[in-house]
Amino acid sequence: MIVLKWIFGIVCFLFALITFSSSIIAAFLFLIAGAFLIPPIFDKINSGGKINPTLKIGIPILGFFAGFLIFGASTSAEVDKSIAKIKVKQKEENVNLTQEQKDSIKTIERERISDSLKIAKIQNEAELKLQNEIENRKNNTISAIDLHNFFDENEVSAEIKFKGKKIYVEGVVESVGKDSKGMSVSLKASSFMTTLLGYVNDGERDVIANLKKGDRITLYGFCDNFDWGIVTMKGCEVLENLK
Repeated sequence: MIVLKWIFGIVCFLFALITFSSSIIAAFLFLIAGAFLIPPIFDKINSGGKINPTLKIGIPILGFFAGFLIFGASTSAEVDKSIAKIKVKQKEENVNLTQEQKDSIKTIERERISDSLKIAKIQNEAELKLQNEIENRKNNTISAIDLHNFFDENEVSAEIKFKGKKIYVEGVVESVGKDSKGMSVSLKASSFMTTLLGYVNDGERDVIANLKKGDRITLYGFCDNFDWGIVTMKGCEVLENLK
């Protein structure tokens, strides 16, 4: 307990030194708080033993927090004064400017505001576009399993609904390969010997080169055909699945 009193007492004295130039009252309050905390100094103050235990605890606490409040208020006042001085100086400088210079400053300020508004507009449009793309993707994404089941249950109906349309198909990578039609990614679609085969664009070479069996991805491309239990897609991009 005594060690803590020494530590907090020294801290109060340090605050008194720091705040002295900004607020004498705050520094004085910190000094009182420190004096009541450090045992040898308090013993001299209370040599007659007249200070009761409540005041012994309450005075340093009140002094510490009151010092902080006063220091904060005085610091805020100093900041306000500095801002006021800057504004006065700007007005004085503006008086000495020619009308052409004033007009030039106004033009620069208007252009700056206009540029800020343009940037904000571009950012908002980009964010809106991204949200729309995400919403569109959610509404047009189907799993490889569901797509295969559509074709397996009713090929005519599935062709009307999907064939030739650009869709998002998510699933688990079964293999990555290459044949006469190009590079492809196989997604596990259903039972034994049934799958979804997506032929990818040439620009996806580096992406599919890093795919592994078991990776979850989304293919974005055109639904092309259903033959021998395999759904094929063409012109595909490889995307990460939405979270």
